[in-house]
Amino acid sequence: MDRRKFVGAAAAAGFAPQLKAAGEAPAKDVTLTLANYLVKAKYEDLPAPVRKEAQRTLLNWAGCAIGGSRHETVDIAVAALAPFSGPGQASVLGRKEKLDVLHASLMNGISSHIF
Repeated sequence: MDRRKFVGAAAAAGFAPQLKAAGEAPAKDVTLTLANYLVKAKYEDLPAPVRKEAQRTLLNWAGCAIGGSRHETVDIAVAALAPFSGPGQASVLGRKEKLDVLHASLMNGISSHIF
């Protein structure tokens, strides 16, 4: 499904904002449409296969982040950026270091992309 069909389907389901003029293309409101949908969505509204795939994907990401956490790339990134980190608030998965939220999320992202 391309984004125009998605937005059209979202509009038909009542998630899209009211269009200002008849015939105005809803494509420019894609981000707002998605944001509204996410805010209004409930866990129960998601089909079971989607929930299962989301759980599997999150577990896969965490495994990749932990598996890549001791790679030299992460060592270098932590060494380079730790001096610029604020107080340790968040964990870098698979490591003892705690960094501020911004830097910990960056390190977790880097380590999850190693493998």
